[in-house]
Formats: sequence, C-alpha cells, structure tokens
Amino acid sequence: MKKYLLMIGNVILYLGILFLFVKLLEQLQSQEYFFNMFMNNPSLNLIVINALPIPIYFILTKWKRQSFLQACQCNKISFSNMGYLILAGISMTIFSISLVHIDFVQQRFPEFLNMLTFFHNGKSFLLLILCVTIIGPVFEEILFRGFIFNEFKKCLPIGIAIFLQAALYAYFMGELPVQLYSVISGVLFGLICYWYKSIVASITVQIANTMSMFTLLELGAGSMLGGLSTGTLVTILIVDGLLLGCIIIFLYRRSIKDINLKGAVMS
Repeated sequence: MKKYLLMIGNVILYLGILFLFVKLLEQLQSQEYFFNMFMNNPSLNLIVINALPIPIYFILTKWKRQSFLQACQCNKISFSNMGYLILAGISMTIFSISLVHIDFVQQRFPEFLNMLTFFHNGKSFLLLILCVTIIGPVFEEILFRGFIFNEFKKCLPIGIAIFLQAALYAYFMGELPVQLYSVISGVLFGLICYWYKSIVASITVQIANTMSMFTLLELGAGSMLGGLSTGTLVTILIVDGLLLGCIIIFLYRRSIKDINLKGAVMS
C-alpha cells in the first residue's frame, strides 16, 4: 500500500507543478499587455507552461537526492536508431495532416485544424519552431514519459502504466477530439520510450513529428492538401498508416535486438 500512496503522491506533485504554471499563464493572459503578446505569438504560451517548470523539476530531483537525467530516464540512444525514429515522426506528420484535411474530419472535428492554425498564425515562425517543436516536446517527454511514466512503472503492469501516462498527457491537450487523438500518440510515445529505455527516443519522434508538420504547413502543404479529393487523402492516409505500422514494428524489433546485443556484451 505504501508504494502506491508514494506513487500517487509523486504524480500529484509533478502535475501540481504544471497546474501552477497553467494558472500563472491564465493570470498573465488576464492582463491586456500580455494577452496581446500571447495572441500575436501563441508559441509564447509554451514558454510559460513548458520551459519555466523545468528548473522546478530539476530542483525537486536534487532535493530528493536523485539525478535529474536518471529520474526522467534520459539515456543515450544510437544515431542509427535516431534516424529511424525521425522517420517515424515524419510518417506521423503525413498521417496527421492528411487526416485533418479530409472534408468529413474538418466538418465534424474542426478542433484539429484550429489548433494547428492557432500556433501557425503567429508572427514568428522561428519562435514557433523553438517553442512548439522543441521546448514543448522536450517538456512533455520529461514530465509524462519521464517522471510520471517511471512512477507508474514501479507499481503497475506496463500496459496500464503506458495507458495512464497517455491519458494524463491527453488531458492537457485541449478539446475532446484532440485529447482522444493524443491518447493514441501518447501510447505510441510511451511504447517507444519503454522499448528504448530512454525519453531521448520519444523526444526524437515528437520533435520530428511537430517540426516536419509545421515546416510543411509553412511551405504551403495545407493549401495543397486542401485541394486534393477525399479519395486521394484517404489513399495517402491508408498508405502512410501501413508505412507507419511497419516502422513501429521495425522499431520494436530493433529495440529487442539492441537489448540482446547489450546482454551479450555484458555477459
């Protein structure tokens, strides 16, 4: 019982820190000057809720006499694995932007495209790249696949741990349709982190995903996809979905191979 209470307490603590900065952002947005600043550059929201909490988590791990990198399972991965993980992230981008431009999805679930447009319409594309495609993914992986996932793994079956961290991750993703989609991506990020024993793996996938997505939108991919027929978009979705599935299976098998190689070297 004690270990479960400790797990729950730590998860509440980690999420409580995030909630404090969410409330700070709400207070700042209530001031006209900051409201206009955040509206002109929506990416700045992520500096408040994603960048500022990181030093607090660092101090917390030091107070617990833990290594920050070990506490969030930030271990090295090979450059070859990083390349395959980048491919997975780009494949996720093709799947996502094809999905959100299908007429049915746009009409029934406009929240997806609205969220992309909200960040993409900021005045600074470089700020978007820094905040949305680097700071955001790094923070999310540190918190959800790092600290929180590690807490769940100590006490729960791995399947339940992966689902719970994904559900908590999705909770902070805005409206319900986006949250449901985020559960799926959160499970995928959790699996990759678990397979490779490192948040560097899931960080790589998420950065590749978000950076390629907003780069393609900046280059006009949204307009191009908007001009395609529903049948063409569905075909792209199916082909890329199959490709993404193959990449995920390949990543899993490669992670098993790496573990076996490490075991052979150690023996």
